[in-house]
Amino acid sequence: MKNTKISAVDAFTLVSAEPEQAEYAPVLRVLLAVAYTGILSAVVAAMASVLMLVSGKDAVEKLSLSAAALIGFSLLAFFLSLFDKKKRREFEESERLQLENAERFKANVVSAEKCVKTIVYANNKYDETTWAFVIEYADEDGKTVTVKSGSYYNDLSDILADTAVEVIKKPDGSYSFGEFKLRSEDGEGIKLPVNEIGEGI
Repeated sequence: MKNTKISAVDAFTLVSAEPEQAEYAPVLRVLLAVAYTGILSAVVAAMASVLMLVSGKDAVEKLSLSAAALIGFSLLAFFLSLFDKKKRREFEESERLQLENAERFKANVVSAEKCVKTIVYANNKYDETTWAFVIEYADEDGKTVTVKSGSYYNDLSDILADTAVEVIKKPDGSYSFGEFKLRSEDGEGIKLPVNEIGEGI
């Protein structure tokens, strides 16, 4: 869940803590990465076999196997790429339809949420801090609904020049948001209440 655009005149830019694009066909993309790795490995093996031949060693069989592996992985990558393009087109069309059929509501940012995640790696602890806007809007029945924006690395406590924002509710229940109006670098931002939560890993 991310805002769709940021005004070009704003001095600040929201730095997203989420992937730039939602993941599609993750298994297919892993297989495609394996195929490309296989191609690289086959090329390296073929070069090693050629060097062995140049040095006078018998490496014809290894060179043949390397060439076969190169052809095999290249064909696999080719066909997987075709499937990947098809899945990407389907994903993009689905996203377009979701936005076309989405409900749009006028909303306001009411607070900011600060999430401090403690990560333990190799016996060392460090904290990763991310922020999100907490947004409220009235649905078609007049009921107040509270949602959160995507996660950002910016301190969001006083970055807004205006709390008004558009909420876009897609048919699948997910949300995206219109433009967050950010203050200028030397301007004064609206101070939001901050709720801090922690996550330990």
